[in-house]
Parts: sequence; structure tokens; C-alpha cells
Amino acid sequence: RLEWTLTADGKKSLSGVVENVEVAPQERKSVKLGYDAADVAALKGEVLLTVRFVLKSAEPLLEPGHEVAFNQMTLREWDAAAAYAEATASAKGEALRICRDSRTVYGHDFSLTFAGQGWLEDYTLRGRKMIAEPLKPLFYRPMTENDYGVRKRARNAHIYHAHKSLRNPVTSMSYFSMSYEGENVVVYTEYSLEEFGTRVVLAYTIYPDGTVAVTEKFRPNKSYKLNTTSMLRVGVALAMPDSYDRIEFYGEGPFESYCDRKSGNKVGVYSQSVDEQFCMTYVRPQESGSHCDLRWWRVTDSTGSGLEVRSNILFAASAIPYPMSQIDIHSDDYRKHPTMLEKTGKTYVNIDMAQAGLVCEDSWGAVQLPQYRIPYDKHTFEFVLKPLR
Repeated sequence: RLEWTLTADGKKSLSGVVENVEVAPQERKSVKLGYDAADVAALKGEVLLTVRFVLKSAEPLLEPGHEVAFNQMTLREWDAAAAYAEATASAKGEALRICRDSRTVYGHDFSLTFAGQGWLEDYTLRGRKMIAEPLKPLFYRPMTENDYGVRKRARNAHIYHAHKSLRNPVTSMSYFSMSYEGENVVVYTEYSLEEFGTRVVLAYTIYPDGTVAVTEKFRPNKSYKLNTTSMLRVGVALAMPDSYDRIEFYGEGPFESYCDRKSGNKVGVYSQSVDEQFCMTYVRPQESGSHCDLRWWRVTDSTGSGLEVRSNILFAASAIPYPMSQIDIHSDDYRKHPTMLEKTGKTYVNIDMAQAGLVCEDSWGAVQLPQYRIPYDKHTFEFVLKPLR
């Protein structure tokens, strides 16, 4: 049978069944579904049509209801720019205060601190700390089997070394400022990646309700001979206490997904645990747990408190219970097998503008197809952290 569903912003709105689909091999036939253009026009937000073909009766090794094939079609696209604007437009609250000595911004029931090198080191909401490790830029991912294998092919080895060089660059702060901008507070930080002469900017607009709009800018110095045309990732990383152990998202799911590995997923709203994110069946630890094409992403505790992320583009994110040092083969703390991984009392969150593809056509040494690469060039990533009370 054919089963179809219309969803509006991830919520089921209309559905139906076509019990008998009589289409012979090599034949093409139109099938009328139980909705029309007026039904779609009446729905708000992004509208997706999902069509599934499922077995009516058992076949060898397959139960009734087994999904043989599916497809998902966009009838109205997600308006990321509007969703991003809405996240900040509704951010009202009491007046903010600045303590310049401690580089802290205070609101009614929250505070944010940018101590030391100017990283966002603390976000306390209603007396509970939501950040366990500072928010920092990240332009690298734990090496996958294929990333690691690139070094074995002479013509691609320089790409591997260029990617590796962005693993843990020496970063120094060159500028920091905190100022009022209307009823908001703007924190501006500028850094240099010393080995490359590359400039990285992190700018934060803090709203009276605790919403934080973050802008990350990557400005490479092309005179430095990094000898690459691509990057593995553009995004940020932070850690939260492990009491924030649940995720909810609207995007590609339920399985992990990457730009060249997502066609087996369906766009929808999913609720999962952080423990479910890391793939324990890989032979050895590597990059794992990302979800791409996200409309929004939440990391919460059992009460629903936490952070929601939105962007003006479809973005990617992950939350796993292990630090990158344990799953990256170049780290001194690397664990050779998933069973050797140890939790540290934190949830490790990545928020990405983009991540390079996994190159599923080859498990050892191939370079991503052009459409799945991130050019080594200027990048600007904007996203919003919204507190969930």
C-alpha cells in the first residue's frame, strides 16, 4: 500500500492511504492522493509530503508494514531567515547590566561571562550553569577512517596534512570589547590563528531575555601556503554539564547524517538521548553523531531546561558524551575501541555551519566530491542560542 503524510513545520497535518497501487514493471502511472492545493495553502510554515510504500502482508524475512521505499518532497520550503529573525524579535526582558571587571553581563535570571581569552566561559540560568567548557571556534573534525586514509594516496596527502594543521591551532585574542547597543549588549572578540595569520571573529549580541545571537567569521590569510582548497568543518564547540542529556531537533533523522550521507533519513521532529548519538558499532572511534539540515536544535535536561539553536541557514549539530580528544586518532588521549571510551561528566556540543562529506563511495582515501567540500575561503556563520526555561 501507499501511505502519504503532509507535515507543517514537522507536525503531521494530513495523511491518507492508497490501498491498491497497480503498476506493472516498466510502467508509469499517476496516483491521486487525498489532498489538493487549497489544503497545502491552508498550512503554515514548511510543508513536506512523505510517501511510503509498505508491505500489506508478510514476505520471507519481512513483516507486514515493512517500509520498502519512501520519498520526501518539499511543497513549501523552510524560511530560515524568518525563523532566525523571530528568535531575536521576541527576546524581551528587563534591562541588562555589565560588570567590566569580570567581563560579565547580567540579566533578570541569567549571567554570561567572557573571562580570560574572551571566550564565552559561563552561562548561568536561574542559578544553574549551562556551560562546562567555553564556546570556541572549530574548523576540524575527529578523523574518520576515510579522512585518515587520504594520507596514503600521494596525490591527496597534502590535503590530509592541511586538514590536520587546523586541528589545534594556537589562538591569541587581539581585541575585546563590551558595549551597550540599545537595550542589548554586544561583545566583540577577535583572534588570530598564529601559524596561518588567519583572523577569526566571534561577536555576541545579548538580548534582555538571555537570547544570544552569535556571529562567527573566518578570514584566511591566503599568503600562507596551507596548500589546500578545502576544510573539514566551520562551526563552534562547547560542553554542557551531563545533566543536559537529551536532544530534540527538526531536521534529518533519526540516524546520524552528513551532507553526503542523509538520503536514508526523513526530515522530521525527533527526540533522542545524548547517549544514543555516538555510534558504538564503528570498529574504532571517529567523528560521529551529527545531524544536518537542521531547522532548530535543542539540548535539555529532564525538566526541559537548556538551550535551543536556530540559524539563518540550515545547519548541523551534534551532542555526544565523549570529548574530541578521545575520538580523534591524532590525540594523545585517543581510545582505540569504542568500549574504551570514558564519560567525563559533560555533554560535548558542536554547532556547524557546514561539515565536509564522509565520501561514502570509498572507505579509504578518496576526497569529497566538489559539492560536498567546504572551500578554504571566507566564511560567516550566524546562529542564535535561546535559553529554554
